[in-house]
Amino acid sequence: MHAGWPCSNEDSIVSVAVILVAQVPEGDTTRVYLATSAKPAQDPMGYDCHACAPAIGAAVFVWRDDHWGLESENPAVGFYGGWGEPSNVNLVQVGPQKHGLLLSSDDEGQGFSSSWKSLLIPLGKTVSEVWTIEDENDNLGAVDPTDKLNPEMPYRASAAFRFDVFDEKHLADTGYYDIEVISRGKDKEDYGHPFKSENWTEIYRFGGIKYQLLQRKSFVEVTKAKGARRGRHEHANSRFTSSAPGSAP
Repeated sequence: MHAGWPCSNEDSIVSVAVILVAQVPEGDTTRVYLATSAKPAQDPMGYDCHACAPAIGAAVFVWRDDHWGLESENPAVGFYGGWGEPSNVNLVQVGPQKHGLLLSSDDEGQGFSSSWKSLLIPLGKTVSEVWTIEDENDNLGAVDPTDKLNPEMPYRASAAFRFDVFDEKHLADTGYYDIEVISRGKDKEDYGHPFKSENWTEIYRFGGIKYQLLQRKSFVEVTKAKGARRGRHEHANSRFTSSAPGSAP
């Protein structure tokens, strides 16, 4: 039994659904990427609670010698989603001749919202999660400006990312792009902590098993005084200064 399933006999039978099938050319062959969702079929509570996440499985088939063959598989990479429904899944290009499955998950409760991205790619005969990040966090649904007793102050942090090439040699050696993440905003852990800045840029690089953090730069946004002269390379409203240079060259 996988660690994510409830420990009961009723949950030993599962319902499996196909949530993505994509055929793409890769190099001198063609591959089919398959993603599935599985959840208990006879759960007495219906398996539709907030924390009821389906198991997401994945497989890759390759066309060789005039037939399709199973190349990589993992029936339960992890548990993603909620209320018995799987995360959104999309096929993404992670290298010139490589693809992966990008899962988009979100959660909301009592006005607090957050979302994550998780990347699954084939590694040999299996499929594994190689990178995940929280890309949005806010409390905007919990803020009532007319409620004088409400202690909540609004905050929001969000991040965008892209696959890119920062080292041609590494790309040639591994076949995988780097991931650049750019975050802006602020958030807080709880009532007992002040707001913290989420203005930063990170670069992740594939290390053979996982994407690893290669570089992180934090930025401080400084609003210019009214009427101040703007430098040639400065933003019209603010100036970003690196406060934590990354360790990578």
